[in-house]
Amino acid sequence: MAMDTVFTGAWSGVSCTRSTIESLLLVVGVLLGILLLLGGMAWMIVRRTQQTATPLRAMVLILGGTGAVSLAIGLYVVFLDGPVYRHIAFGNGVLVFEGCSGFRHVREEFALADLEGVHYRSRWTGGRSPRLVDEVVVETRDRGVFLIPLNRDPAITHHAALKRLLPARVVDDYVAALRGRGLAPPPPLAGP
Repeated sequence: MAMDTVFTGAWSGVSCTRSTIESLLLVVGVLLGILLLLGGMAWMIVRRTQQTATPLRAMVLILGGTGAVSLAIGLYVVFLDGPVYRHIAFGNGVLVFEGCSGFRHVREEFALADLEGVHYRSRWTGGRSPRLVDEVVVETRDRGVFLIPLNRDPAITHHAALKRLLPARVVDDYVAALRGRGLAPPPPLAGP
C-alpha cells in the first residue's frame, strides 16, 4: 500500500541544505537592511553634530548590538527551534513526519497503534501579528506530541487523506470550528 500524503509544506521537495542556506541568506539580508537603515540614520546624526566622538561611539554600539541580536535570533530560528516538518503521510500502519532541523533531514515514523490520542485544536500564534491556526494534535506513547497543521488549501492539506486518517470526531470538530467562523469546510470534509 502506498503512503497517503496528509500535509505538504511550502519547502517540500527542497533539500535541507538548500532551504537552510536560503533561510540564512534571508536572515543576513534582513540584518544588512536593518544595519544600513540604522547606519544611515546614525550617519545623518553624526554629520549634523559638532562633536563626532560621542555619536560615533553610540552609532557603533547601536549597530553592533542590533546586528548581534538579529543574528542570534536568526541562528536560533534556523538551527535550534526544533524540526520543521514539510511532509506528513500515513500508510502501512505507520504515520511519518519528514522535515529538517537545520542542515539535517529528520524523519519520525511510528505505528498508528502507538497513538495515545488524537484531537483537534485551534489556537492563536504568538508574536506581534498573531493568527488563528488549526491543527491536529497527535500524542504518541513514547515519542511525545506531534502537530499536523490544517489548511483549507488542498495543495497544503490533503483533506480526503486526512478524513481517512483521523477519527470522525476529530474531523467533525474541525468542520464545526470552520463553520463557527463562517468558513465553508473543504468539500472532502463537508460531506457525509
